[in-house]
Amino acid sequence: PSGFTEHYYTEWDDGLGKEKIALFIVVSIGSTQVPGAEIGKEAFQLLQDHFLDDLTGDPYDRFENALREVNLCITDKEKELGVSFVPNMNIICGVIQKDMLFLSQRGEAQGYLVRKRHVSSITDGLYDSKNKDDLFQNIASGVLEVGDSVILVTGQLVQYVTPNDLSKIFSEQSLNEAGKELKDLLHADVEEQLALLSFEILEKAEPVIKLEKMEAKGVVEDIMDVEDKVVEKERKIEKSLNVLRSWLDKKEKFVFVKRLRDVPRDRLLKMAVALTVVVVVGIVGLSLTTGKNRVISSMEGKLSLAEENITQAATRGSFDKDEAALLLDEAELMAVEVLNSGYLAGRASQVIDDISEQRDFLDNVIRIDDELKLLVDLGGSLGNSSLVGVLPYDDKHFLYTGNEVYEVLIDEAQTPVVIDASKRAVSASYFPDRDNVVVLMNGGDLIEYTEGNSQFADTVDVEWENGREVRTYSNKVYILDSEDGQIWRYQRGTTAFGSSQAYIDAEALDLTGAVSFAIDGNIWILNSDGSITKVLSGDEVPFNVKKSPTGGFAGATKIYTELEIPQLYVLDPANDRLLVFDKSSKTEDITYSVQYLFDDLRGELQDLYVDKDRDVIMLVTDQALYELGF
Repeated sequence: PSGFTEHYYTEWDDGLGKEKIALFIVVSIGSTQVPGAEIGKEAFQLLQDHFLDDLTGDPYDRFENALREVNLCITDKEKELGVSFVPNMNIICGVIQKDMLFLSQRGEAQGYLVRKRHVSSITDGLYDSKNKDDLFQNIASGVLEVGDSVILVTGQLVQYVTPNDLSKIFSEQSLNEAGKELKDLLHADVEEQLALLSFEILEKAEPVIKLEKMEAKGVVEDIMDVEDKVVEKERKIEKSLNVLRSWLDKKEKFVFVKRLRDVPRDRLLKMAVALTVVVVVGIVGLSLTTGKNRVISSMEGKLSLAEENITQAATRGSFDKDEAALLLDEAELMAVEVLNSGYLAGRASQVIDDISEQRDFLDNVIRIDDELKLLVDLGGSLGNSSLVGVLPYDDKHFLYTGNEVYEVLIDEAQTPVVIDASKRAVSASYFPDRDNVVVLMNGGDLIEYTEGNSQFADTVDVEWENGREVRTYSNKVYILDSEDGQIWRYQRGTTAFGSSQAYIDAEALDLTGAVSFAIDGNIWILNSDGSITKVLSGDEVPFNVKKSPTGGFAGATKIYTELEIPQLYVLDPANDRLLVFDKSSKTEDITYSVQYLFDDLRGELQDLYVDKDRDVIMLVTDQALYELGF
């Protein structure tokens, strides 16, 4: 599963060989959205700082104060990241001072006590799953005795090993042998990352502390002497192997106290077994990470292959863009798989960034900043309205909302003129044959706008066909009706428009996914899936899109061209970009050329047109008008 699993350990002594304290955290975080290593390290440092701050104080109180500081730290980290990850944490935090074990727990992390063949949970009830805010809520504390084995794990171990088997494993053999047998049992069953600690209480005159690093599914075992090698390991990789020590010299019963903040300290869960004098604790630490090294090795291989694909794509892109795009797609799949695994997140993120950069190179992406000139910002004047489109009209720019027209001269908007108060404009187009603007209204009406005057246009049919866009060509008006999958054509007469004519055979050509169209003699139709359909005289014209942009442009909303413009423009508001295709004078094909990416636009892109006399692209958002030179 994705996420983070780790263990932390350190020990302190007074330098006289009398007083020693061990501190540890075993944690897993089931989320890739948070920096698990940073969180774990900071929490463990707080545990050390506050528990070891005043060694004369009551250990219970010091542990409680340390947990409070960890809780505050985690709360602040959630606010900083904007992610609530406490519900996804499985964690046990604890300390050992002399013979006393103090624990707190959250999530599925579990602690078990094996005493005289009897297995008991020692972490039940330490947290309330309804409390989503506090990491630690209660404390368990108790005295360990000779022969005890304590097992702490970040998952529910009894799902894989029965309590009866657990008792036999830890009661009938040494801790080292028990660890090996447990590892063998877990190899075949564990499908998640687990961190596990096991303690054994020994009757020895001198400390005998052994260390075993153990990783499931064939990972190499290491057993080393703790006196020299734990310190060296800790110095090199800044983490321990979950080795704990405790020195017991009391005669008490093994009890647990639940309290954090307001839980009374005298609430005891008693486990009645007499304690004999204990001199030394022997401890074995196990790190069970199901195939962790094997998985990491596999993920490293995938990232290496992804990086090789990026290199090949850079080489092939100049002569085979389609093949380069496939290589990048494969690389992205591998990198995302690694990122989602929870391993090698930094390297995987870098590979994904490299893929994006290479795609930008292949697609000739130009990021526009200072080159985009803001002409008019109407954001403060529109009220509840928003701009719908832009088109040229005489020597001015014709901006329109659902009900009003703003004529803009250079960079100054004139007083708005109402188109119609009862209906809403959905599209408009300049009509050179009549030197006016035709405005398509919702509900199927057409308005002709001339120098500030609006008049409903008549048709022989009385009622107009409904549609989503209107375009003009020669003395005809075309309406795109994606609901019926048709383009309706009307010819302008002296006093009115003629009857509607179905331009295409709707049974032969499906236009129900059409979102926009443009006319240059051919009719170019943009579909919602990012495909483009070309029609001439009512029939579809086969053509190819050469060097198509990687990732396509599904969701684009506008297509634009004219007879004397050698380019085809596609507007993609969701990605703040404008794609440009070159039309061929010799074939029916178009060739992808470039795309412009816009930053910090005021509002969402709505429409465009090209002023071919000035070599500028006019772009309108729902609030403002921009000009881009080319």
